[in-house]
Order: sequence, then C-alpha cells, then structure tokens
Amino acid sequence: MKLALLTNYTSNWLKRSILNNLPDCESIDTYEYNELTYQLSNPESELSQDPPNYLVISMLWEEIENNFLSQTKQFSAEQVNNVIKISLANYNFATSFASKHGINLIMLTYPTIGLEQFSIFDENSRFGNYSMISKVNHELLNLTHNHESVYIINTDRLIATVGIDQFYDYVKWYAIKQPFKKAATQVVSQAIKQIIQANSQARKKVLVLDLDHTMWHGTLAEEGAQSLIVGQEGIGSAYYRMQYLALKLKRKGILLAILSKNDEAEALAALDQVNGMLISSEDIAAYSISWDPKIIGIQTIAQTLNLSLDSFVFLDDNPFERQSVIDQYPEVTVLPFPDDLSKLAKALTECRGFDILEVTTEDIARADQYKIANKIRKDKELANNFESFVKSLEMRLSIIPPKDCFQRIAQLINKSNQFNMTTIRRNIDEIKQMHQSKRFQILPFKLIDKYTDHGIISIVILDYELESESISIDTFIMSCRVLGRS
Repeated sequence: MKLALLTNYTSNWLKRSILNNLPDCESIDTYEYNELTYQLSNPESELSQDPPNYLVISMLWEEIENNFLSQTKQFSAEQVNNVIKISLANYNFATSFASKHGINLIMLTYPTIGLEQFSIFDENSRFGNYSMISKVNHELLNLTHNHESVYIINTDRLIATVGIDQFYDYVKWYAIKQPFKKAATQVVSQAIKQIIQANSQARKKVLVLDLDHTMWHGTLAEEGAQSLIVGQEGIGSAYYRMQYLALKLKRKGILLAILSKNDEAEALAALDQVNGMLISSEDIAAYSISWDPKIIGIQTIAQTLNLSLDSFVFLDDNPFERQSVIDQYPEVTVLPFPDDLSKLAKALTECRGFDILEVTTEDIARADQYKIANKIRKDKELANNFESFVKSLEMRLSIIPPKDCFQRIAQLINKSNQFNMTTIRRNIDEIKQMHQSKRFQILPFKLIDKYTDHGIISIVILDYELESESISIDTFIMSCRVLGRS
C-alpha cells in the first residue's frame, strides 16, 4: 500500500508517525505546499504518473491567513467568499484527482481551534475564523457525501482527544512550519489508520451482550425483574446509554445477540417489560439463555446465525466469563468491562471492529434478514426432504445493473471472506472503471424468495482477456446468508 500526503506545513513528523502506525504502508510521498495544485491538476506530475492507494490532504487555516488575508485591511462578504473558495481549491482538486485515478481520498478538516485566535471575535463575527472555517468544513463534508471513496477526519475531535496544549508545537511552527507535537501526530496517524482499516478489513458482525449488570443493574434470578434498574437517571443511565449505542450499531447492520445465564422465559420477558429498557426481544437476532457454560452458548449463537466466531464481539461484566471465552475462542473480540460504570458506553465506541464508512440498504435490513433466515432454517428442519424444501422457497434470481449498486458491490468485495473465491479487494472507483471497461463484466445477483427480498447476495466479475479467447472468473463472492440452498 502506498500513500501520498499533501499539506501546507512541514509534514516529516506526521509522515514518520503514519509509517510507524501502518506497517503495511510501503511508502509515503510528500510534496511542497507550492506544488500542490501542480501535482493534483497536471497529468505529467509525479503524483499523476504514480498515484497512491490513499491520498491524504491536511491544511492549516493559519497559512490561508498568512497568504491571503494578511494584506486585507477591511473584510467584506465578497472577500470572505473568495477566501472560502481559495481554502477549498486543493480539496476540490484532490477530489477530482481521486475520482480520475480510482484512489481513496482522506481529508482532514481545517481545525477551528487554531494556533492563535481572538476567541470572542473569531467565534462571533461573520468575518471571524470560526465562521469561515465552519463554512469550509461544511463543504468538505458535502464532498464526502457526493463522492465515492472520499472520507473525512474531524481534526477538532483529535485536538479534543489530547488537549490543545499537547496538540500544537508553537516553537517548531515558527521555526520550521511543523505545527504538531508527538501526541498530535499519533492521533492523526491513528485516525488515518482507522479509515484505511475500516475500508479494507472485514468488520465485526455480531455484538453479544450479557444481561445482569451489563444490560441492566441487578441480577434477575436473585432479585426479580421488578428490582432491575435501567433508565435515564442515576446508575441506570449508564446501561441506558450503552443500549442506545448498541441499537445504533444495529441500525448500521450489526446483529445483537444475548448470552446469559438465566431462565430463558424470564429473561425474554424482562427485555420487554422492565421500565427504561431500549433494547427489546424484537431487536435480538439470536440468543442463548440457559445455565450452560457461556462457551457453549456462544457457539450455539454462531450456529444459529451461520457466522464464524471471528465476527463476534462479546461484552460481559463477569471476568471469569470473559476469560473463558478468550481461552476457548481467541478469535472472538472480548471487550474489557470498565471498573467505572460511567465508561460502559465507551466500551462500544472504542471497539474498532465496528468501524464502518458507509451503510447500505442491506446493512439496514440485516437484522430482519437473519430472523427470516432462522425461520427458513426451522422450516427446513420440518420439511420432508431437501429437494422439496428448496422448491418450496420459490426462489427468483436476477441480475441487476451494476450502476444501481456500486456501494453494495464494493462492500461484498472488501468485507466477504467465507465464500470469496479470489479475495481480490477493490474500491468503488476501481469497480466503476471496470464496469466502463470492455474487458470486464460485473454481474450482481439479487435473490427473492417467498419469505423476503434478500437483496444482492452474490457478485461475479468475468474477465474477457483481450489477447485471449478465454473467459476467466476474476471474482466470485456469495453472501453466507444464502449458502446451503443447492
């Protein structure tokens, strides 16, 4: 993997930090600030001749001020608009460059918390930095929404992570135009790594939750449902917030499962009847609620969902249960349970396995799809024979135009491992270029049966080699949800 880094400041320290954090990165090309427009717009430039896999662009507002505002004695609305256009210019060039060359673009927003500011003026005046930078950053956000393979990093969030005093290095800034302390280069490089990993690695698919002292405060079997505490006030608010974030993951396509040592009927009733609960039994894709060891229960959930355990994340307050899963199934991501209950929600937000850059229609419908899959599995067990069962499904397979589903095609190509015959990874722009090529044919298959519309469940890419009469299969992927139907 190769990166290019475009900045309007000295970036050697940042480059070194990125290389340290990304062992798969072979090289990072950097360019002088006065070369940025040339590198991005000229087809003969070094960048154009040898484009990277990822282009990272980061700008500081101070250089915009130094170069374009220092001679301005009186601000006007027209001058402000011109400055906004100037500050966006390289980002627009970079977006066009990324689209043309089929690469990924990562843009860091302009920091609204700058090196030096007249805070009250800059925050309240329409000619102040905060107003102008906010408008620019809003336009950067629009670029990510309107272009594929373009991603954004909120620099203010990174500053808040380490604190402004640990972010900016004023001495190096004035000496050599190097603005960041070591802590800053670390969080910036980690944020870049986070996007690259989310874009290329298979994400986790299942969040497995314990109940007692994990979903609510209290022990159901000992105290009864009436004594369980969860809600928006007091100690229950930590569990309430964790449940809210778990449901947010569900809306992103993560399946929720329950693994608990309890009576099944009582536990399911508590999910639906305890005051303050956000998660209900309807939100649960699978569960194992019994007095059996949890290492047995988690395997039961995996079999029910037909998913491998390496796609599981497990949250449980009991250290014995966590360690038993770690020892038996090291492929499961077991989250540390915080001693401080106020940090319970952060256990979910800090899990990088849930990072996702785009949500597809299939993601939103995934929980319902797995419930339907469970019903199909039960009907299959009741059927007289497999052949009659398959016929009863009334399956209809169709090929749909690739232009209608580039996001889903990219998701299957980059995230599927179980039934991926070639494991060739490509981003959306590469897929679009293949679609426009005479050499490749992309075939997305959509499945509908008597139960539901399963959406796009398979991708086949055929390679009509130009100098050969043969046709080869470049890519063959099938979603695990529909395996075992033939």
